[in-house]
Amino acid sequence: MVIIGLFLVCSASTLFIYRNPPDDPDALGSVILLYDFDEMVLTSGSVWTAESRLDTLYYPTSRNNMKAVLSASYYCDFPVAMNTDTWYLSSSVEIGTYSGVVLWSWEVNGYECWLCELQISGSANVSYDRDSGILVEIAWTEVGLQRFADLQEMVFRQPTLPPIKVEGILLAGIFAELAVIVWQISDRQKKSKQ
Repeated sequence: MVIIGLFLVCSASTLFIYRNPPDDPDALGSVILLYDFDEMVLTSGSVWTAESRLDTLYYPTSRNNMKAVLSASYYCDFPVAMNTDTWYLSSSVEIGTYSGVVLWSWEVNGYECWLCELQISGSANVSYDRDSGILVEIAWTEVGLQRFADLQEMVFRQPTLPPIKVEGILLAGIFAELAVIVWQISDRQKKSKQ
């Protein structure tokens, strides 16, 4: 009976041992982006109205498909993420519906970014993180409008219980089957001794 119990314990434990590790880049988790947004709009005459807020953006994603998921989402008319792997100084880039030029690389809020100047009637600059491609900063100024947004925090959360791998299920089944076989063999030996 002790051997059967060991096989059953092993079969149950393989389900937990063979889970995806917490830092598995394919595990579906989420990314949370916190932006500080400020906007000033010139209304009647010379009166400016100001709006300030914190925007929290939440996206279910994994580390491997984060750029693909976030590039389809927009914040303040800009893609939340861009593929910055091919960007270099003075390169022409398309950012959503805008054309721009990469001016230089600089640090914003602890992120190493590409600064891009957009071709609009006013002045518009956006910064994207060089590694993750995440939108880090927006500075938009035109007649009667000033808009600024910058990334305050980016948190990637892994799932609390990663999915069970197929190998764990197969090993659990093998150990359970071995427990049944050992039990049947020991039961036959007991009957033959009687």
